[in-house]
Amino acid sequence: MNAKAVVFDLFGTLIDDSPPDAYLVLLADIAGHLGADPTEFRAAWRKHDISRYTGPIDASFAAMCAELGVSDPAGIDAALAHRREHLRKLLIPRSDALSTVEALRERGLKVGMISNASSEMSTLWLDSPFADVFDAVLFSADEQMMKPDRRLYERMAELLGVATEDCVFVGDGAYRELQGAEAAGMTPVMIKVPHDQWEHEGTIDWAGPRVSSLSEVLALV
Repeated sequence: MNAKAVVFDLFGTLIDDSPPDAYLVLLADIAGHLGADPTEFRAAWRKHDISRYTGPIDASFAAMCAELGVSDPAGIDAALAHRREHLRKLLIPRSDALSTVEALRERGLKVGMISNASSEMSTLWLDSPFADVFDAVLFSADEQMMKPDRRLYERMAELLGVATEDCVFVGDGAYRELQGAEAAGMTPVMIKVPHDQWEHEGTIDWAGPRVSSLSEVLALV
């Protein structure tokens, strides 16, 4: 691959995502703060998946709570604070994340990050080890669109000053992000670390390049 830039996903790529069982516990905890039925809350959470990732989290929560009949301001604030703290704790680079990004930059490649993330993440990012490491970052809530929308990939290439065809995109495949990158002209690479328990629709029968660690990307570009 004769790349000029490498673009990374965040959850399940640069950082570990919560395992499926732990994610269900998180949703149950949020429902508990709201005083909502956990099963009904999970259904509302899934229903508002797109709004949660393409707009303010407060607005998405307000819509969910209205449907669930939740109106306790203190409970809503506690639920939002619990989720924010959960995200903050997740923002820990995988062991080879920062060294891989640094090595790419030393080779003269541009590096970017695109994440389907709710609106808390862009602020949390500024206090994380990732701050000032990338040439450009895009969060779906800020951009009001989410992967696999090709406009996100094209916007990233524009920010990096390269063509999409000169970009490698590395992600775990959630939300069909690999297919979105390919449609935009990037070369997609799937990452699946050994301890990752998630299975995504976009990775079923994936026949493209794949790696099991971020450091393996260095050999591809």
